[in-house]
Amino acid sequence: MDKLIILLTSITFLIGIVLFFLCKHKPKFLWLVPAAAIIVSGCLVLRDIRLYTVSEPTIARKLAHYFHNDFSMGLYLIYAPIAGIAIIMTIIAYLLNHYRRKLD
Repeated sequence: MDKLIILLTSITFLIGIVLFFLCKHKPKFLWLVPAAAIIVSGCLVLRDIRLYTVSEPTIARKLAHYFHNDFSMGLYLIYAPIAGIAIIMTIIAYLLNHYRRKLD
């Protein structure tokens, strides 16, 4: 559990640094952060499903077993929070950037 907390904290910190840099220098590219987080998380989930060793030959049956068993906890504990944090932090960055422009 400690490794999971360290992983989520470090990824959140990296997302924050990238958002801060983009907000300061290239605000029109802020949308890339949540898009990249969702794409990377989706690829990692698909990799987990493909590597899931079950005797079913099709992806559909592997997907059903993946979510039926506790093997899908990586999706709920790592991948979904990373995408959610990226989206929330991007919305906050957009709001801060919008209000800063309004004040100028």
